[in-house]
Amino acid sequence: MENPHPSRDLVSVRLSTWCLMAHKVRRDMLGDELSSEPCWYILLDLYRSAALGWRVQITSLSPAIGAPHSTVRRWLSLLIGEGLIIRSDDPGDRRRSYVGLTPKGFILLEEYFRELRAQAKWPPS
Repeated sequence: MENPHPSRDLVSVRLSTWCLMAHKVRRDMLGDELSSEPCWYILLDLYRSAALGWRVQITSLSPAIGAPHSTVRRWLSLLIGEGLIIRSDDPGDRRRSYVGLTPKGFILLEEYFRELRAQAKWPPS
């Protein structure tokens, strides 16, 4: 049977292969639970924010990752329990809380990106 969707865009084919490899590296390093989409997007957002020196309010995570607030809170509890993130209250406004990566969490993400670079060049060629 002939392929009904042949792609002539080899860059996109290589990119899809790279994305699959990146997911495998993530799953191998973090395990199935921590590499699930909402959890992974929280970690990515907190990594980027830490690298840029930004503080992250818990309430900003839901719109940032496109997940319901209840989902974000559930994953935050797990990530806090794993020692990957820390929560802190705003001393000036007790209604506001911040989250950020712990040193352990930051190092884990740094290791992930190093491993990704070691396994495949970016951009895929």
